[in-house]
Amino acid sequence: MHEQQIALLAGETPERLLDARQQRHLNWRKRLLGVVDTETGAPSGRVFSIALDGALTLMFQVKSLSPQWYFHCYLHRDSQQFMRFNRSRSKQVFYGCVMPRNASNQRSGLLADIHLIREGLTELTIVHESVHAAAHLAFVLGVADAKALAAPYMCGSESARVWREEIQCRTVELCCKQILLNLRALSVEAVPMVDASIT
Repeated sequence: MHEQQIALLAGETPERLLDARQQRHLNWRKRLLGVVDTETGAPSGRVFSIALDGALTLMFQVKSLSPQWYFHCYLHRDSQQFMRFNRSRSKQVFYGCVMPRNASNQRSGLLADIHLIREGLTELTIVHESVHAAAHLAFVLGVADAKALAAPYMCGSESARVWREEIQCRTVELCCKQILLNLRALSVEAVPMVDASIT
């Protein structure tokens, strides 16, 4: 499947790449998942899934400031593909969203999914969704963890609110850089922040 993922990213058509069993699964389920790690759910390559119409959903992992927590970032072709991916009937057009994935008793692992829409994607959207993801991280951290993570960036003994704000800001910086580097590796252009319209 890894060779298939490389070929799909290079623009090969699914009909030429998929075997009969994969074609049957794609026709039946309307979506074929790439090979994923059973523990983390991360794909072995960048292609998370392929839809019946050939649209690819790409995925990569994004680290947070906390070494225990990470995000999955999904890149969809357009909002219609995202709606099909999440089995939603909404008609709302948007360019990104964050969906929390952690359980209430969970202390590490996947914290949230960041979904981005390739069509019309801007750096401003990436920052916006990174803020949501980082806020979720700041919310789930305990006071002791927040203090320990924020300590290298603080000048004195501050309040828990200030520690969480610092963690959130540093996580936004870290997420944005990782997402932009991954998009560049995938040859996906995001409209620069200065050219983006604010809505």
